[in-house]
Amino acid sequence: MPVSDPDGLRHLLATGRARCAPADFPELPDLRLDAGLPARPRTGPAGRGLSQVEVDLLAGLPQRTTGRLERGLIASPTDDVLRGIAGVLRYTETDWEALWLAVYGQRPSPSAALHPGRASAVPPLWFRIIETSPMAAYISDLAWDVVTYNTAAEQLWGGMPPNIMLWILGDVRARETVMLDWAGHWAPRAVSQLRNVLREHPRHRRLREIRDTVLTDPEVAALWQQHWDPYLHPDGDLRRMRHAASGQMVTLYSAAAEPLGAPGCRAIMMETREP
Repeated sequence: MPVSDPDGLRHLLATGRARCAPADFPELPDLRLDAGLPARPRTGPAGRGLSQVEVDLLAGLPQRTTGRLERGLIASPTDDVLRGIAGVLRYTETDWEALWLAVYGQRPSPSAALHPGRASAVPPLWFRIIETSPMAAYISDLAWDVVTYNTAAEQLWGGMPPNIMLWILGDVRARETVMLDWAGHWAPRAVSQLRNVLREHPRHRRLREIRDTVLTDPEVAALWQQHWDPYLHPDGDLRRMRHAASGQMVTLYSAAAEPLGAPGCRAIMMETREP
């Protein structure tokens, strides 16, 4: 099956190479020498970008891979090829989506993002949105490490936890004082969510670390062994809890969104109402 947009693909790769200065890759002269090339090209403009051959060398790809892809001669490039080139060209998630559109005619799923759930990819304006929201709000990365939050969220939770999943499944004090019906509602959903994200990202070091930590709790380990209906996110959730600051019993309504520039991260807005 041919690539979806050969002209768009050619433009993306050529402009990506043009904006990368060879001087920014100190390993490049040695790679060129190992490939039987002079350490530096003998001709060409001083401000040139990377050549197709140099992208192959930096990405560890077979010779002429980038050139063949740029000319639309590779109908079904592997994930390793695309990620290798994207890494050398320092693609953002937006660049990566454009590459997928040119090759496959569709955007990648969040699980196929270039850097799934990377906190540093969250666009700066999201921090202002969270800070000024009248509702309790926070953003977490793929592994539920908190990226930013507002004062209302801190009051709601009784001090913002550094990791939401570890708080729900590992904070015994909060389990007993803040989360109402922890064993029947909060914990089963958190366990299912963690299991499902691990299925998408089985080699994610931080996710595996969180799993191993929470499974030291016998109650969580017992839940882990049970089968629960699929649960992926808290969008639209209703949960009962005790407001940590006021002590009032409330129903927590949640809305979840994903910053498009940081797929895999979660922006959570929470509103509390009397039961």
